[in-house]
Amino acid sequence: DEKISDDFYKRLEIDYQNSVKVLNENKFFKKSPWWIKCSDEFKKIFLNENLKLNIEALNNFRNSVKTKAAILADQNFLSSNNSSFINKLKSLSIINLYHKLSEHVDLDILRMCSESRAGNSFCVSYRNQRLSHRVLRYAYYVSQIKKNTSLDLKAQNLFLDIGGGYAGLSRYLKNIYNHSTFVTVELPEVCVLAAYFLKKCFPNKKIATFSDFKDHKKINSEDLREFDFVILPQPMIEKFDNEIFDICINTTSLGEMTNEMQQFYINEIERISKKFFYSVNRPKERIEKFN
Repeated sequence: DEKISDDFYKRLEIDYQNSVKVLNENKFFKKSPWWIKCSDEFKKIFLNENLKLNIEALNNFRNSVKTKAAILADQNFLSSNNSSFINKLKSLSIINLYHKLSEHVDLDILRMCSESRAGNSFCVSYRNQRLSHRVLRYAYYVSQIKKNTSLDLKAQNLFLDIGGGYAGLSRYLKNIYNHSTFVTVELPEVCVLAAYFLKKCFPNKKIATFSDFKDHKKINSEDLREFDFVILPQPMIEKFDNEIFDICINTTSLGEMTNEMQQFYINEIERISKKFFYSVNRPKERIEKFN
């Protein structure tokens, strides 16, 4: 658990402020009411009034944070605030799910799934694996991608995860496709979490943020392949070259956008994908959250 430098934290603060500026200047990018609420929550939790990072909140962003956003809310399935009995029951349900998934997930992938301690996550330990609902979901996604695509494990593929949250799926995929580059496009507040999380998980990997690409008019494959991970705010997607990504990924966030933004991302995915698009999205409406 290597200590993150003050310089890296300062970089994230500057990136956040500049990303918000770019997002506000681009009138097309509009958040749904759901994500306006979530962004406001994230900003209050992880940034103070002077837009300085709350380091303690970052260190515990997968433990004690209270938010409506599922990417953080479901981290508290097991909690130190629960009774021992409740946590034992919930632990048994996760272990049961682990064994059910053995019928659907490549066993080599399932046996290596284990949560990072970054963000101070609270997990059940089973067979020397730190299990959570989210990491088991990622095991399924990774297994499906490996099974249904022809992507070479040893090649330097380009992955794009649109709405990739704090980059938990990218972390998992990096351990399978370890020569590949993983790009995350997210809200500025969530970009901060992703950069922090990946830096804690991969202290020696090359991680690019908005600062590395803010002056690029176009972003090509060579630009991206200089890094292991790239984390950018949403408007940067328009700068990617055509047919640049070997695979684009979206899991449960297209449905959280306005109709206009959904269509925009579908068009962009069609433009920038070279081989595959992997989608996991809800087919039914949830009026309070999805249109």
